[in-house]
This record gives sequence, structure tokens and C-alpha cells, in this order.
Amino acid sequence: MEQLAAYTLLLLPLIFSPGPANLTMCTLAGRYQLAQVSWFILGANVVTGLMVLAGLLGAAELLEQFPAFAKALKYAGCGYLLWIAIGMLKPSKGSENSGSQIPAVQPGFWQGLVFQSLNPKLMLIIVATMAGFDVSNVQVVAAMATVFVILHFMSHYLWALFGQIVLKQLAESPGWSTLPGIMLLMVSVWMLVLG
Repeated sequence: MEQLAAYTLLLLPLIFSPGPANLTMCTLAGRYQLAQVSWFILGANVVTGLMVLAGLLGAAELLEQFPAFAKALKYAGCGYLLWIAIGMLKPSKGSENSGSQIPAVQPGFWQGLVFQSLNPKLMLIIVATMAGFDVSNVQVVAAMATVFVILHFMSHYLWALFGQIVLKQLAESPGWSTLPGIMLLMVSVWMLVLG
């Protein structure tokens, strides 16, 4: 029980801090309805659960052994985020400038799956946070994995709520409609440069 409490305290600042996934949830909720973004969050967190299991089975070691693959995942993730950002910068349906042939990106379950699947940092965080703990007890590992996924889910929803409340208000103001797309564009560049 003591180990689980220490693990939870370690995770809190990591999971709730403004990282690429949290900022993505925030910016998507600033543009779309929370119900629509909820499907994206669900897809992302299904992948989080699968990655926790994969991390426990040694998948992170593969990323360390094949750094070119990890780098390719990073670039694919940044590219996907850029694609979402560019889609968000397009005019909404029904606006006077909506003559674009390509529809704006709509967040959904599958987009959340793809987004989180292309996030190599998630696997590294999973392994790094579990490295300092005794993971020989299956029940303790299951509890740690459960805590990780629950905190991740809560964090994504809190950031989405923030985006829904604050960014949506700004985006509906004259001249601010592109704010969520610009923020997501900045997140993707940040991931590329600093990630």
C-alpha cells in the first residue's frame, strides 16, 4: 500500500502537467463540443491502458534498442498533430469561408487511438515511473497500472474542461477563432523540437 501511495504521488505532477496530450485535449475541447472530444479521450486512454500493459511486458526496451523506430514514432506523432492543427484552422462548416474541399478534422475515438499510439513519450514515462518500484508482485503492478490509467483519464478530462470553458469563450470572440488550432500547432512544434 505504501508503494502504491508513493507511485501515485510521483505520477500526479507528471500526468497533470501541461504536456502534449493534455494540451491537445484542451485545444480540441476549445474548438469542439466536450461530448465529441470525449470519444477522442476514450480512444487515447484505451491506448494508454494497452501501453501500460505493453510497458510491463518490456515494449519500452524495444524503443531503447531501436532508437530509429522511436524517432520515427516521434515524427509520425508530430505530423499527425500538425494535421489535426491544420484541420482545426480551417473554417467550420456553415461559416462564410467554408468553401474548402477538405473537411476540418473531427476528433473521434479512432483519432484518439492513433494520436496516443504515436506518442513514444507515454511508453517511456510508464517505464520510468515503474522503474523505481518492486514490480515482481502482480497485484501491486495491476494496482499501479490502474492508478496510471485512471489519473491519465482524469487529467485529460480536466484539461478538456479547461479548454471547453476558457478557450471556447476566447475562440467565439471576434478574431480569436483560430486560437485552438494555433495552440495545437505550437504543441506539435514543441514536441518536434523538445521531444
